[in-house]
Amino acid sequence: MVRTTSATESTMLAPSSAVPGWTAEYAVPLGGPGHLLLATFEQAAIGITHLTLDEQWISVNQRYCEITGYSREEILNFKVEHLTHPDDVPASLEFIRRIRSGELPEYRMEKRYIRKNGDVIWVHLTVSIVRSATGAPLYLVGFIEDITQRRDAQTEASRSLSLLRATLESTADGILVVNLNGKILSFNQKLADMWGIPAEVFASGNDQRTIDMALEKLVYPEIFMAKVGELNRHPEEASYDVIELK
Repeated sequence: MVRTTSATESTMLAPSSAVPGWTAEYAVPLGGPGHLLLATFEQAAIGITHLTLDEQWISVNQRYCEITGYSREEILNFKVEHLTHPDDVPASLEFIRRIRSGELPEYRMEKRYIRKNGDVIWVHLTVSIVRSATGAPLYLVGFIEDITQRRDAQTEASRSLSLLRATLESTADGILVVNLNGKILSFNQKLADMWGIPAEVFASGNDQRTIDMALEKLVYPEIFMAKVGELNRHPEEASYDVIELK
C-alpha cells in the first residue's frame, strides 16, 4: 500500500541546533527541495558542519558524529576546539580568525581530532564562509574527511623508506639505481666515494653531468658506454665487469 503525505501534513525531523532560531531552518517539508538537501546533508560520505561566525554549532551531520564518536547532542554542547587535539588548536583558531576577517575565502588543513574513546585521528578539514547576495557573511560551513588510514600508510611508507636507506648506506657495495631511460633514481654514499664524485652530483638530477664526470674517471670510457648501451637495450641481462679508473 502506498501512502502519500503532503508538505503541509508533516515535516522531516530536523537536526537540533545549539543556536536558537536555527532549528526551524532545517524543519523542511517532506518531498520538497529542502528535504532533498537535508537528505543529502545527512547521508553524505564526509562530515559536514555549519557554524555561526562566532563559532557556535548550527548543525552537524551523521557522518561527522561517526568520525568523532560523539552524538549530535553531545557535539552541540561542546566548543569547537573541544574536539581538536591541543597541539592543533592554535593553528585552527588562527585560520578561523583569518577567514572571519575576510583575509581568506576558505582554508584547508590536516589536523588531529580526539575521538570520544580517546583515539587520535587525522582529518582533512575545509572551511569556507557563506555570504548573502550582498556579500554579507552569514555562517561557516566545514567539510571533514577522516584520513587516518592514509596518514598511517604514509607513516609506514616513510618508515620503510628510512629502513631501506639505512640498509643501502650500511652496505660495503656502491649502489646506483636507474630507470629504463637511464635516469638516476637512487644511490648510496659508498658509490660516490668509490668514484670520487660528490654525492650532490648524483642527487642533482642532472644525469648527463653525472655521466660526464664518471667518464672523466675512466681509462676506457668508450668501452664503458658501449656496455651501458648494451644493458639499456637488454635490461633483463646481468653483467659482471672490471672497470679501470684513472
